[in-house]
Amino acid sequence: MITYHHAEGVKPDTLHGRPALALPREGRVAVDDDVLRVWTIADGKSLTEILESGSASPQEATFLRAALACLSEGGLLERRDGGERVGPRLSEPPPATGPSVSAVVITHTTQWLEGCLGSLVSQRYSPLE
Repeated sequence: MITYHHAEGVKPDTLHGRPALALPREGRVAVDDDVLRVWTIADGKSLTEILESGSASPQEATFLRAALACLSEGGLLERRDGGERVGPRLSEPPPATGPSVSAVVITHTTQWLEGCLGSLVSQRYSPLE
């Protein structure tokens, strides 16, 4: 049976007063309260246990499945089958051999801009433009 587990070194944090998950490599991922709640309750549980823990409506079940998938694919949760890891694992980015990476941020509000730009500046990928 596949169960979800907090990825090693990932822990709850804040980013400019908002919920975030701190990564073992100095970064943080901004999340909302609902995604943080899913990350928190998922530890050690199967999908069935997670869905049954709150008597999820069909809409809530869809959200839970999507949040679990995103958290797992992002390396913030690990999927394990009998203790053996299933799926992706966070790793250091490979050494840069190609052209610079550019980040373009399009926004209609400045509410998240400071945090977004701070996160971009703290990236360790090289070369970053």
